[in-house]
Amino acid sequence: MRDSFATLFSLLLGDSIHDITDDIGDNGVSSVLGIFYIIFFIIVFMLAVNNIMIAIIQEEVEHRKNKLEKEKAFKKMEKYKKKIELAQKNQEERIKAIE
Repeated sequence: MRDSFATLFSLLLGDSIHDITDDIGDNGVSSVLGIFYIIFFIIVFMLAVNNIMIAIIQEEVEHRKNKLEKEKAFKKMEKYKKKIELAQKNQEERIKAIE
């Protein structure tokens, strides 16, 4: 059991799959079943790692998108605030001119 974990781990790190598939038949395991298991393990592991990477990237994109939307809303709010201040100044000047 310990050797199988070490074998699968070394495969994931890029060890020679040809040497390992040759050793499968020597250990009394069905070579077809063993090769199928190794290929299945590598595919499932790579899919899991890819899904994790995609989730991390997608989360970061969503975070930055929300940040940009908040910045746009803030700039829009500042623009309207300046317009309101200008309108208030104009109104005060008109009131002073009338008095």
